[in-house]
Amino acid sequence: MTVQKQELSAAITAFGEALANNDADGFEAQISNDWVIIEGGGNVIDRASFLATMRSGALVHDAVRFNESELRLFDRAATWTARARGHGRYQGAAFDFDERSTDLWIYRNDCWVCVLTQLTRIAPGTLN
Repeated sequence: MTVQKQELSAAITAFGEALANNDADGFEAQISNDWVIIEGGGNVIDRASFLATMRSGALVHDAVRFNESELRLFDRAATWTARARGHGRYQGAAFDFDERSTDLWIYRNDCWVCVLTQLTRIAPGTLN
C-alpha cells in the first residue's frame, strides 16, 4: 500500500469513527469547508447545518458499521464507497439505516479531506 493510500485510509477511518462516536470536532477535521451531504431522500445538507445538528445532540448515532467497502484512488482524488448500517436518534425519534455511502475525497493542503457524501437507501429485502 502506498503512503498516499495509507494516509487516505487513516482519514476515512477517522471520519467513520468520529461519526459513530458523535464527535463533531473529529468529524469536522475530516471534511472540507465546502463539504455537503446528500441524504437518502435527496436533501442536500451543508457542512454548517450538519455539524450544528451533531453538536446540539439532535442527531445521535448509537451504532454505525461499514462493510462492503471499495476505495478507488485517482492521483489527488478518491472515492470511497461502503455499505453503512446502524441506528440512532434524530430529534429524539429512533431511526435505523441501511445505505450505500459514497464519499469523494480530495488531497488538498497536504491532507485528505472529504468534499461530498452521497447516501443511497437500500430498500428492505433487496440485499442480504
